[in-house]
Amino acid sequence: MLKEALLEPILRKLRIKRIIKHIPKNSVICDVGCGFDGTFLKSISHKISMGIGIDKKVNPYSDYKIRLIQEKMDTKLNVQSQMFDCITLLAVLEHLDYPSSILEECHRILKPNGVLILTTPTPLSKPLLEFLAFKLKIVSREEIEDHKYYFTGKNLTVYGDGSQTRSFCYVDELVDGIVANMNSTKFYGPINLGNPVEFTILELANKVIKLCKSSSKLVFKPLPEDDPIRRKPDITLAKDLLNFNPKTQLEEGLNKTIDYFHKQIYE
Repeated sequence: MLKEALLEPILRKLRIKRIIKHIPKNSVICDVGCGFDGTFLKSISHKISMGIGIDKKVNPYSDYKIRLIQEKMDTKLNVQSQMFDCITLLAVLEHLDYPSSILEECHRILKPNGVLILTTPTPLSKPLLEFLAFKLKIVSREEIEDHKYYFTGKNLTVYGDGSQTRSFCYVDELVDGIVANMNSTKFYGPINLGNPVEFTILELANKVIKLCKSSSKLVFKPLPEDDPIRRKPDITLAKDLLNFNPKTQLEEGLNKTIDYFHKQIYE
């Protein structure tokens, strides 16, 4: 059996104390990310009619009231739709590769008007958790190192209906174009640089949410009066004189940008 860090049992008891009052009596509950042995479900078994725990590391178990299922928890949960009165995700989302997919699955398996209870760390908690884990060693180092996300809960704002278009050029290629123009002796006038492929702002926002594996929602606000409806650079001159022809597509550039900021924030 794995030895727990000193503070883990205390944190678990505090979490259970805060959560249990929100769980409907005699409910059918699913604890997503139930841990190695389904401790939370077993501790509330007196209050529920049935509990199912799901975790990629759990030891499979079954009795007359509690069942623990081992599965990957990547993008799907292998249980039937609208089965549960209550779903709990306690300090789980931050460990998942696709948290938004699992949230969608929770919506699928939760009964109408069911209860969803989740807890996640915020970016402000990151230094404290790392101090407790790495310096004081009183919370699990393995658990903290496995945190992939710290959630702010902020939504993404789109102005208007998002149908206005923009063209996005990856920074490395734009810099290459600027340097090529500086070194050119063929032309000394204004020249357009950029990527002429157009995307709507709504397409961009949805791509950002998908690639960040975010649970953020889109919030629509009035379109400013001076906001351009369309932007698409004509780079014919740059192609002819500078051999400028950007190749990086939007999704590839976004992935590189996301990776960069992830390393800056979390490493």
